[in-house]
Amino acid sequence: MNMLKKMFISMMTMTILIISGFMFLFQGSVDGTLGMPDSPIGEKMEKSFEDESYVYYLNDEQILSAIEKGVTSTELIDDFLLDKSEVTELQETDVAFAYVETPYLTVLKESRNIFDRYGRRPVPQELKPELMDQFLPVHIRFYENKGYVYNVKVLQEDHEVEYFRRETRGSGSMKTLYVKVDDLDFSERAIVQVEDKIDPSINHSFYLDFQIYKP
Repeated sequence: MNMLKKMFISMMTMTILIISGFMFLFQGSVDGTLGMPDSPIGEKMEKSFEDESYVYYLNDEQILSAIEKGVTSTELIDDFLLDKSEVTELQETDVAFAYVETPYLTVLKESRNIFDRYGRRPVPQELKPELMDQFLPVHIRFYENKGYVYNVKVLQEDHEVEYFRRETRGSGSMKTLYVKVDDLDFSERAIVQVEDKIDPSINHSFYLDFQIYKP
């Protein structure tokens, strides 16, 4: 009887170990295929907002105007949505929308957040540290967790624009590309391309016309 009991315990232990091994291998396969953190952990993004020649630069008066709009409106990103090209029904179910976050939109979002949390209007001095003139965030909103399935890149004049960081957040529902401003020509339209990591022929493109989003 004791022998049978020992054999049963031994078999159960082996079964658990085998299942655990398969789960570990599967997890590694999923992470490798779908991609987890896009940028090195701990990579620090230095923010500055001092270049008055930047196409999206804001003075204090413009920041105050954006603050007022941010605390009185709930439609914050509507004016910053990107136009999309024609897509198939399959792709339409994966990608919801895309938008560019200029400093003006950052002020809208941050001021709304402060107003909702603390019931007050922020002042320009407390929002300026959140503004950037070196990097331009481009956000892609996905349905479910499809952000892990797709790569995002910005194309302009037949070359891929360099980016500083690429992040996937919200359990794969949002992917953000921090594009290097110095690598952009703001007088020319760019294309934001979303393509399947395994099959690049499955893709979705948005048009980014920089002049539309000037303050």
